[in-house]
Amino acid sequence: MSIFRFIEHKVGNTNRIEIYSDAVMAIVITLLVLELHMPDLENATTMDVMNALREILPQLGSFAFSFLTVSVFWVNHHHFFHEIERADWKLLWYNNALLFWITLIPFTTGFLGRHPMVHGALMMYSFVLFMAALMFALLSGHVIITPGLLDDHITDAQKKEHYRHVWVGVALYGTATIVAPTLPWVSVVLVVVLPIYYIIPRLMHDHEAMQ
Repeated sequence: MSIFRFIEHKVGNTNRIEIYSDAVMAIVITLLVLELHMPDLENATTMDVMNALREILPQLGSFAFSFLTVSVFWVNHHHFFHEIERADWKLLWYNNALLFWITLIPFTTGFLGRHPMVHGALMMYSFVLFMAALMFALLSGHVIITPGLLDDHITDAQKKEHYRHVWVGVALYGTATIVAPTLPWVSVVLVVVLPIYYIIPRLMHDHEAMQ
């Protein structure tokens, strides 16, 4: 037995992958809120507080969008792994690559919140989301083309639909990254709309209906 076959044999089910991924995403969401900083106010009046809140509105906005985005990644990740019967070593590393880019979201969120008018900040934020979407698409592709990983009841048509679905996000986040320096509002719209598009997982609904 080759070393890769041995590792694949030892990986088994996805329980530990899901627990690890849930923990990482929970930490990411915690770090998002830690990026919010209220100015120190001494003997503050209500007006002072309102003015301070107005100053951090860009940070609050970037936090809200990033919270939604990470939540959508988590929901789709959970939904997809529910359909996986077995893991292999390649799946472990695709998942690690996905989590790497997701853990960069708090950093880019904080940078964008503090510099909302800097196109480079928006480009960096969009690029991280593009890479996270790309890693999820590559993870999905590996699971779909590798025999024995997915539930046997899932049809080829459902696999193709899911694969097309995830690549929409890759293409549009890539577009958001490219146009950020010249058409920042287009980039903003794409970044805001895409999490809403993926808010309800569409993977294999027919399979779920049969259960």
